[in-house]
Amino acid sequence: MGRQNIIIDEVKVDRHILVKPYECDVKKLNCASLCCMRGCIITSREIERLNKHLPEIVAYLSPDRRDLIEKNGTFLADCDKQCPGGCEIHPEEKKAVTQFLEKNEKPKCISYTEDGCLFLYETEEIRLCAIHSYALDNGIDLTEIKPLDCIQYPIYCYPSKGWKNLAVQKNPQISDFPCMNIDYGEAMYKNLTHATRNLLGEQFNDKLARYAESGQMELFIR
Repeated sequence: MGRQNIIIDEVKVDRHILVKPYECDVKKLNCASLCCMRGCIITSREIERLNKHLPEIVAYLSPDRRDLIEKNGTFLADCDKQCPGGCEIHPEEKKAVTQFLEKNEKPKCISYTEDGCLFLYETEEIRLCAIHSYALDNGIDLTEIKPLDCIQYPIYCYPSKGWKNLAVQKNPQISDFPCMNIDYGEAMYKNLTHATRNLLGEQFNDKLARYAESGQMELFIR
């Protein structure tokens, strides 16, 4: 059995990120944006960034979603009402984001309905993220506007025993997503460069790519 991790710049990298085929294409995979079936965790800095572009983003949404935001005066959830039985977010996803909160800052979530995240909208019979679409349509880097919880999904970076770890989230729900069950195409690291750059920087991302393309991954068992 091959080793589970490789080490780059004191970061332990789950080998699956370098070899596992992965693709995020809502139309091609016909997944109905399953990863957006509820709201994500969002930090105060991300809320501030989104609010600067909110009128333009909201314009992508259906009238009922626009009305919800206007009625509530926010796109944020009332946690006690949305999750009365306690936080529904998987512990690993929660850990992936809460480590970036400011001191004494409590995590907040984007609101969602029975149809998914409040920022979902439908076009040409597919469901897309209004934040993502707005960024692409206006030449804005996703990392400048989209919440980190969304950007890094389904991988995450976390500290443990003096190391940083870059891993695939072990969420049972994720394992059923079409994007995680394809057997063709490029590996995760290629299609998630926006996440690895955001989490660990451009230099690390370049080293990760060079290692993956060096042929050394033949030592590992897929």
